[in-house]
Amino acid sequence: MSKREDARYTTKGKRATVRLPNVQSVGSGKWNASPGDFVTFQIPDGERRHGRVIGRVDASGWDGGHAVSGWIAVVMLSVDLSFAHEFWIDPAWVTYCAAVAKHVEFFRAFFTKDPAELLRIAEYGSLGTQEYKTNEMPAHLAPGGES
Repeated sequence: MSKREDARYTTKGKRATVRLPNVQSVGSGKWNASPGDFVTFQIPDGERRHGRVIGRVDASGWDGGHAVSGWIAVVMLSVDLSFAHEFWIDPAWVTYCAAVAKHVEFFRAFFTKDPAELLRIAEYGSLGTQEYKTNEMPAHLAPGGES
């Protein structure tokens, strides 16, 4: 949902946090979305999207009076990751939520490292491990290392 001109949202304090009923908080996920968090959500047309939480929507209605108070205002990434825009989402659409700090180094590595280097790291386990942060790689994966 796109924002209304007279919309307001809360971006600080406990009122800015929104409970996420469909998130499984196994491992590193969160059950509550707070401003700045990274979220993955599935919009009603079935498309899975990603964004950063701005805050909690405090508007009483949107086009035709749909209830949106308590929804989440996010900066949503485009499908091709070339731009982002504001979007309002129902907390029930969210399938994953985590503090953004967990993802910063990964995205930095993903967009700046050579793809062959990323592949070597991925073959070791995953790109979610410490290797992409420190540039340290197990000896058997380093160029010229044992296979």
